[in-house]
Amino acid sequence: MTDALAPDALDEGRIRAAVSVFARSRFLVPNELGARMSIESIDARWSYAIRVRSEVEERRFVEDDEPYRGQSIDDRGDPPGLWEPRCEAPEGFTDRTKRIRREHTDRVQRCGDCGGDGRVRCSTCHGRGEVDCTWCGGDGWRTRTEWRDEPDGQGGTRRRSESVREPCRHCRSGRVDCGRCHGRGRVDCRRCDAQGELVRFQTLVVKFRDRVLDRVEDRTALPDELVKGARGETLFDENANRIGADEVAHVSAEVDAIVAELLGKSHGWDQDDDARLLFQQARVRRVGVHEVRYRWRSGPPKRLWVYGDRRKVHAPGAPVAWSLILTVLGVVAGAVALGLAIVFGGTLLAAGPSGSRAGAPVASGEPVLEAADADLRGEVLDAAREAVRSRVGSFSHLTAAFHAWHLDVEPGVRHLQLGYEGGLVGWIKVRVVEPVGGGGWSATIEERGDRLWALHPEVAPGLPEVEVAAWRALAAHLAETAPGEPVVDLAAVARGWAGDGVRVVELRYRLGTDDPSAVRSVSAGAMAPGRRSRSRRTTSGTADDADDTD
Repeated sequence: MTDALAPDALDEGRIRAAVSVFARSRFLVPNELGARMSIESIDARWSYAIRVRSEVEERRFVEDDEPYRGQSIDDRGDPPGLWEPRCEAPEGFTDRTKRIRREHTDRVQRCGDCGGDGRVRCSTCHGRGEVDCTWCGGDGWRTRTEWRDEPDGQGGTRRRSESVREPCRHCRSGRVDCGRCHGRGRVDCRRCDAQGELVRFQTLVVKFRDRVLDRVEDRTALPDELVKGARGETLFDENANRIGADEVAHVSAEVDAIVAELLGKSHGWDQDDDARLLFQQARVRRVGVHEVRYRWRSGPPKRLWVYGDRRKVHAPGAPVAWSLILTVLGVVAGAVALGLAIVFGGTLLAAGPSGSRAGAPVASGEPVLEAADADLRGEVLDAAREAVRSRVGSFSHLTAAFHAWHLDVEPGVRHLQLGYEGGLVGWIKVRVVEPVGGGGWSATIEERGDRLWALHPEVAPGLPEVEVAAWRALAAHLAETAPGEPVVDLAAVARGWAGDGVRVVELRYRLGTDDPSAVRSVSAGAMAPGRRSRSRRTTSGTADDADDTD
């Protein structure tokens, strides 16, 4: 739809192209908005941005003073008027202030702040010359605690504390000299600089001000600020010392009326005795605005505007890409869940077998369940425990580390990672399946880390290459530091990424010649192929010592 004051309407293809550019620049707006929206109507109109800019000079006299030190006084002759002093005007629109001392207005007067004395009362001590001592808080004494030995009535002694008060060594009865006035109670007057007299005079303050009056003549609901900032066609741009309403080219009755109103207001600044108009600029710019009514899928009707030479888009209430939001939230939730699983799972496994129950009397073969989640108790954990017992044999501790160690959990299936201690120290992953058609939960072993298999990567073909390198480094370390000592128990306690492509493995082991209760740990890091790995043995038993990685 167009009218006499409307630009040529953009076709649907250009409207959709502009909306597509807009959608790609907004994170939550569907990228396919321009291509898939259903356009119902396009209404093209002109909007006009009118601006009148004026440079105004304002002048006024103010009273001023300075300390009198015997300098010459200019007090003879008639002072110049408000507009007599010459002040160079700016060449362009600007805001600037200049101060000029008015001639023949000097006079010597006694300083009103100090009464001609040159000194005023100290504001820190209020003229007393003393302030409270900061060491004793103004009390004049300090308290200290002394310990004394006295008989306890049974042939021995006991120590008793006693508070002793002693005079403060930094003050006189809680008072010290004021640091600002040095005990005199008075300080130099700042206004007259301790001279006692002032030279009073008048100062001419000249202010150059860039004053702007603007208005938008708009028949659409597009915000005025967007019209003012948009690029468009300049219909009129006049610069002069004073612009009359009759000097502006005709645009339309509405625009002409706004221009005349703004110029009339600007001319009022030139009628004051203390201000004058230096020069002006009047500009009228028109901006093409296309109001588009559309629907997104089966939703209610919406509006957006395509405006300006650059075809910017204003689309309040644009549809939201909920699928993208849900995807982002899912990724964030998954990352948080995986991080918690790694942190808490690795921590429980590292502490559970050898440290969390250390020293607790437990009967051999009777597991101690330390599951914090109620879902891990009952039949699910019972089935997992039996599966561990069938593979491991007797054990004295069983720690449920976490029950959802990866995100793609199958319906009716629980994935548990358990740590155990007994004849062996290790971890095991169990898959527990919900009973179908009666019966109990069934459990199968998915992965296990114990005994000596970790030192021989060829028996674990699924191990990543960087992890294999770490195991080999650990094996070499044990062969060098403990030759001939059999490794009785060995288990991978925790695995993780240390950043920058570094894989970290912590290994717990027990040597045959060691105390059966002394479990040692070794940590190792491995990088991508071509980078070296290293490991370190802890110096104390049951220690979780993390090693630096290359």
